[in-house]
Amino acid sequence: MSDPSPYQVNITMLQDTADTLCAQNYQLYAFKVVNGPSNGLPVVWFSTSTFGLSTAITWSESYRVFTSRSATVGPNTKVLVDNDYDAALGDLLTVNSPTGTGVVTDGGPAGAISATNITSTAFSCGISQLQSDGTYAPLALFPLYGNMEDEMVPVEKVFLMFASATVDTGTVIEKSFGSGIMIDLTGAATRSVSFDLNNGWSDSHGTWGTLYPPNTSLVQLLINGEVPAGV
Repeated sequence: MSDPSPYQVNITMLQDTADTLCAQNYQLYAFKVVNGPSNGLPVVWFSTSTFGLSTAITWSESYRVFTSRSATVGPNTKVLVDNDYDAALGDLLTVNSPTGTGVVTDGGPAGAISATNITSTAFSCGISQLQSDGTYAPLALFPLYGNMEDEMVPVEKVFLMFASATVDTGTVIEKSFGSGIMIDLTGAATRSVSFDLNNGWSDSHGTWGTLYPPNTSLVQLLINGEVPAGV
């Protein structure tokens, strides 16, 4: 197997912005796009308060597929990963026990990581992605009903926002609580953006970045592929 492809987003800001964000305990939040069933929910992929004049966010195309015994998860609820397995695009997790455990095999739908439930017990499922610190964190959560299958397609688009709210990684968030930027890394390993406390995000007029206001529906944006109007 070849090494996973690395991706990086570089964020620059002026010192006044960095100092104010730090003094007011702002966090940088990141979400990833996962195309899947319309009843899926986006979760906080990672957050950090460690940033400065130049900040690099990196990740790799390395995934895990997981199940949760929590069949229903609401807004602002943290995802509980009960069982997870290494997975690649084209792999299929077959859940075959009432605990949500199963077996991963290849031969699933191309370009997707899938989970099929051959029991009559309802679960939730999702995929996690490798971060720069070597840990895996959930990207999204989908109901996995008995005798049903979910196909989940990770997309190299990341949504970033700063906010003063404190939210744990893996928490379901349905609407953005700060202005944000969607960055499309399709066909590119690196993108560079800037952030200003009063003027917000900028991609220097690139065609791969789209700005969004607070209270944008992240379900539409990150799960269903329905792109709300940018700003």
